[in-house]
Amino acid sequence: MDQPLDINGGGGFRAGRLVVLTLRAFAIVYVAAVALLFVYQRKLIYFPDIRHVAPAEVGLAGMSEVTLTTPDGERLVAWWSEPRNGKAVILDFQGQGGAPSHRAHRIQPFIGDGYGILTLAYRGYGGSTGQPTEAALIADGKLAFDWLRSRGVEAGRIVVFGESLGTGVAVQVAADRPAAGVILDSPYSSLADVAQGRFPWIPVRWLMLDKFDSTAHIGKVRAPVLIYHGDRDTIVPYELGQRLYAAATSHKVMLTIPGGFHTVPMAEGPWRAIKPFLEQVAAAR
Repeated sequence: MDQPLDINGGGGFRAGRLVVLTLRAFAIVYVAAVALLFVYQRKLIYFPDIRHVAPAEVGLAGMSEVTLTTPDGERLVAWWSEPRNGKAVILDFQGQGGAPSHRAHRIQPFIGDGYGILTLAYRGYGGSTGQPTEAALIADGKLAFDWLRSRGVEAGRIVVFGESLGTGVAVQVAADRPAAGVILDSPYSSLADVAQGRFPWIPVRWLMLDKFDSTAHIGKVRAPVLIYHGDRDTIVPYELGQRLYAAATSHKVMLTIPGGFHTVPMAEGPWRAIKPFLEQVAAAR
């Protein structure tokens, strides 16, 4: 028997409707995903350990704890070790996770070699009050620099050191304060560039609140800059460190750590570049 002629094109209509419904569902899911990322974006940037730990508890008995009070009333925990024999003082900004108590192995080489160091616990980290944001961290970083100056430490002896997320803080502090040098461990051109690489299907540059655009600020840094970066870094791609290095306009050095991943331990290469860099900074005073 002959099949009846579908003069209304019902099959094509149903197929078209299915496509429309599929696209609509996809759009709803996409918008919901973007909305969730926007609302919770700072949860993806900052991973604090909120515990208040004393330096002695992690083997840094020579450090004391100080409290910095911000203009908006927050109280920031910082660990402080005096320099010996007039050596430089390191103003240290950590990465996105943990607290100063997680970084004893990175702090100890400086203390052991006689350098002073001030390690700041970001807002919401390590016993500090408040919530971390880019604007707050930059303001607090400048406050920490000014605290060192109030202690009689000359600007020509302050070297700003940033690790991962903290490189964005370090660059902006050094762009606005007369630091003697800048050391950047696994830096990025901007945090938006890092996020765009992880979420290529989302317009993160339009949505991010805390972009930490280091490329826009590093040209204002007049102090010498040392960058070191592992070429197998999967957290902050090595290429982003190269991009920031290219944008720097002051005297600059970049150390590539072959086979190195994110934030290479001091003993695996960085210290051999950091120590002569600090000696050169001291000689330039």
